[in-house]
Amino acid sequence: MFDFDTFVRIPYREELGQLAQTYKDAMAFDVSDFAAWLRAGRDGSLLTIGAGGSLAVAAALACLHEDATGNLARFGTPMDLEYATLRLRAGRGLLVTAGGGHGDSVRGAKLLSRDADRWGVFCGRTGSPVARLLADTPAPVFGYDLLPEIHGWVSVSALLGQVVVAARAMTEAYPERFGRDDDALPASIAELFPTLGGPGRQVRTAPAGATVPEQVNWLAERLAPVLSREHTVLNFTPEATAVAVDIDSKYAEGALGFLQVAEVRNFVHGRYQTVLKSPEKTGILSVYGRRDADFVEATLAYLPDVVPHAEIVLPRSGPALQVASVLTAIAVVGAVGQVRDLEPGWGSRRTFGDRMYDMELPV
Repeated sequence: MFDFDTFVRIPYREELGQLAQTYKDAMAFDVSDFAAWLRAGRDGSLLTIGAGGSLAVAAALACLHEDATGNLARFGTPMDLEYATLRLRAGRGLLVTAGGGHGDSVRGAKLLSRDADRWGVFCGRTGSPVARLLADTPAPVFGYDLLPEIHGWVSVSALLGQVVVAARAMTEAYPERFGRDDDALPASIAELFPTLGGPGRQVRTAPAGATVPEQVNWLAERLAPVLSREHTVLNFTPEATAVAVDIDSKYAEGALGFLQVAEVRNFVHGRYQTVLKSPEKTGILSVYGRRDADFVEATLAYLPDVVPHAEIVLPRSGPALQVASVLTAIAVVGAVGQVRDLEPGWGSRRTFGDRMYDMELPV
């Protein structure tokens, strides 16, 4: 029998209260070396690898590489490193890790060291085990102190910090693409909160100057009809992939309930059957950027009124939209916690999950 003794908990709401400072801190880092490395890969593809929260950062970086260069990029999970050398003959790879110390990151560093001239590492901590492991190889490690020594189960502060640094590095790497005033990252995190649409296309925004916890309260109140249902269907568009990746991750990590994720147009290819079988249990949430608003709203107009649904419209575009995507995911999960009276940051120690996570992986 496993011992489900809980580890030190930091309330999710407490971490939400730290995000404005996290954003400010991440905006101050020197990202020039990271930007130069990203720029040097402009003529090829990019494979980004992450797990847990880092997978959303990997997704954001892949999206921005395609946007900036016109070359294909994809994001993957640790097992993708098994075959990565076969896919990088005309491109590069980037391992994204929050702390650089868990088994998958360490094993990943060992694997990529065999082809180190094509790989880099983006880490939310300086002086990590991965950095030490790769110290004598050509693979650069771009480390920034973003992961607090004591943090919650889902480490939302480090996640936001990493996506801000990544977005800033991409902006600096490709000023000809992302350097316009309307695409630059704003000075305040408050400018990256989304607007809400929905049936009737009314657009609503939180009060100006609201803090992150207040923004989450505002979302929870307005999304309650959707998030209170037993089943949540999350639809998204490609540029909002990071939203879907992170909400999916946090639903699983926090055991928040049933979640079905689908790209908006793929949803119409039969994935709506879940809604038809149990409409009384289902709420639909759709997330997209302004660029896709017309065709997404035309699609969603067919949703039946009997099933509660809401739309989140992300602000801005480019790197700022990717930061807004992660911030939105964090906020939606906070709203789920409030609506369902759950603690999204819950975690436990000495379970079979910890044994799998902490195991030493063969190379």
